[in-house]
Amino acid sequence: MGLFNKIQFFIYELKDKRRYKKFKNCSIPYPFYDKKRNVFEWIRYSNVINQYETTNNLIDALGSIGNIEMIYHYKANFYNYEKKKYENIISHCHSFDELINELYRYPESFEIPSEYLNEYSNQELNYIKSIKKYFKLINLKDEKYSKELEELDNKWESLRDKKHKSLKEIIFLHNTYSKEWDKLSEKEKLERCNNKKALEFYNYHQIWTKTDKVANAIINGEKDYKIYIKYPFSSSKLNEKFLVVNTNYEYLGIVKVIKEDIIKFKDLKENMVDYKLAGFKNFNEYKDSMFKDFKEECEAYDEKFTKESLISYVKLEVVEKFDT
Repeated sequence: MGLFNKIQFFIYELKDKRRYKKFKNCSIPYPFYDKKRNVFEWIRYSNVINQYETTNNLIDALGSIGNIEMIYHYKANFYNYEKKKYENIISHCHSFDELINELYRYPESFEIPSEYLNEYSNQELNYIKSIKKYFKLINLKDEKYSKELEELDNKWESLRDKKHKSLKEIIFLHNTYSKEWDKLSEKEKLERCNNKKALEFYNYHQIWTKTDKVANAIINGEKDYKIYIKYPFSSSKLNEKFLVVNTNYEYLGIVKVIKEDIIKFKDLKENMVDYKLAGFKNFNEYKDSMFKDFKEECEAYDEKFTKESLISYVKLEVVEKFDT
């Protein structure tokens, strides 16, 4: 470690000791919000290593004192800096939040090897499947080690190994390099997060169906209607666009509301629906089931649903069908 880095490290340690000195007797994690830095973290003092341990994740904090941890294995394309190429390798995380962070960084190549599926709950697997399909929808790519960053790193390595360095080169190694690296990395992340498709789809609601048969019928134009409860606070759905999603979390396409009729539930007629497609033997059975579902939904909003209640009967038009 050079003199400049030693000085930086000394100053960093000094600030830590001043900031955390009141937590020296905390042997288990303390929830600390630092107003000056606008940072929340869990902090404790370890008398084993004689220093403060900080993390923003309580699972990590408890794991360090209880020697208890969770583990999630996954596989993705990582850049091997020594071999100068990408390799599809298995790695792991110790929290689900950390795992989703890796999925967000490598949405294309991320996968869970079959031998590690037992480390995940069904809910976690469904979430991963769903968010991966969404990332595919918005065409989010894996983070890459860019050519510009590689050139900057190569310059640093060549100067590091150089025996006789100029003052300018020393400044680059200990100051300029990290600033340029951070600036370039931030620029690339901002470009990646400026996702036009995500911006477009953010305003679309989603149509989830109980069966893929119904979802396919909607996106193929065979089922051209949808029925909603007309709440006192709900607005018109005319011209609204929806993403059609099947039971495997796949986005099938976009439909648009081209007509909306507000009617009483009791006035819904047999010729307005396809009850057989929904899996019912007759219209009355279909309507009774819908009434029960709408009644339960209204209860969640402290609303009452009766046969006199209003419903929104909308006609759909297929705007775009995605390749799945």
